[in-house]
Amino acid sequence: MASLRLKKEDVGAFTQLYVLLSVIIFIVSQQSLFFASFFISPTNVLSSEPFSLANPWHYLRLFFHPFGHHSVLALCANAAFLFFLSPLVEKKYSKSILLGMFFTCALVSASLTVAFFPNPIQGGTGFTFLYLLLCLIDSLEKQEFSFSLCIILILFLIRVFYEAVDEQDLSAFMHLVGSLVASILAFIHTKKPIRRKPVAKKEMKTKNKP
Repeated sequence: MASLRLKKEDVGAFTQLYVLLSVIIFIVSQQSLFFASFFISPTNVLSSEPFSLANPWHYLRLFFHPFGHHSVLALCANAAFLFFLSPLVEKKYSKSILLGMFFTCALVSASLTVAFFPNPIQGGTGFTFLYLLLCLIDSLEKQEFSFSLCIILILFLIRVFYEAVDEQDLSAFMHLVGSLVASILAFIHTKKPIRRKPVAKKEMKTKNKP
């Protein structure tokens, strides 16, 4: 009886690594609040622990907050979205571009939080939305309509809006802004014309005799 097996290329290595690190960090964070604090974004001056220019750890938290998750449900939801979208995204974009988009998304969303909100953000919501935007851009470029992608996008946005209203915290929307900026930069980067080296003309192998 044939068994259904996942192919190696179904889920990209970049996504696998992110989810694996997020799971490990979540498990360790449950045992140590001090460790968990490194994976939460800094906040503005109205909070109890505002961003400090003199604290080097705060700069790292601007980039590492997507690895932290406040609950198992949030971690599993993001992992499910990423695993589903990963094949299309990692097939089109290299690991270096994905890494650049990841940290761009993290930096933009955390910087806006530091500027405007007293509540920190964490988790892979922005990274997940980035994957959705990249898949949507690819679908528009191919002039194809993906009904399943639209459903996933709607469900994802409903989840984000519900969490924001339920927790009365608009800082969660900074994830979406960071993703939007990162996806625009990725789109511009992929649309740059490729410079090709001039091809030297082939020398004639034989010369006409005088």
